[in-house]
Amino acid sequence: MRDNKLRKLFRDHCKQEMSLDNYLLLDKITDYKILCEKSFEIQVFLYDDMSPNSHSDSLSDSGSSATANSSNLDHQHKKKKKKGYTEKDLHEIEKKKYEIAFEIYTDFLDINGDKSVNINKSAADRVKEQLDYFASGENEHLTDTLFDNVESEICVLMLDTHHRFKQTVEFQKQTQKQHVKKNKVKFESNKVKNSRSDLNLDSLKIPTK
Repeated sequence: MRDNKLRKLFRDHCKQEMSLDNYLLLDKITDYKILCEKSFEIQVFLYDDMSPNSHSDSLSDSGSSATANSSNLDHQHKKKKKKGYTEKDLHEIEKKKYEIAFEIYTDFLDINGDKSVNINKSAADRVKEQLDYFASGENEHLTDTLFDNVESEICVLMLDTHHRFKQTVEFQKQTQKQHVKKNKVKFESNKVKNSRSDLNLDSLKIPTK
């Protein structure tokens, strides 16, 4: 749900149905995915000019190689001057990803967690395994899909909750308000377009004989 009011209403509804922990888990997974997008952005910035093809092509001509290398260096310098991403930034993002992922596991996926949810144990074990690999240094990055299976299971569990929420008066009122607002904007837009296309009869001059 992109609408903040609907999100709040749904959160309150989940609380009433004793499903708040499931909602909070999905919220945390969303935070993790946002960090994954940031990590990808930094990786593209740092490594997109280091393709093997560009390197091999440059070797074919020493003169063009020097020019290409100079151009690439200038391009990279301008990019770094613009955003300033470094390897340290990537390391920090991966560290934050691990912190959120570890929090998700300990709070929601571990059977002894404070907000332990009802999911397949194998899905939780796979997450724990990846966290251990990262903590030991075997992996430098946590995958974007780390919680995909968990997210799918929770969404299935919450289908009935979401369906009942859509039947509530609060949901219907809010969606009706959005619908009215959308139609009003559309009406005003069409009104402006029509006014521009209409002839202004008062401005017309009758030709004299």
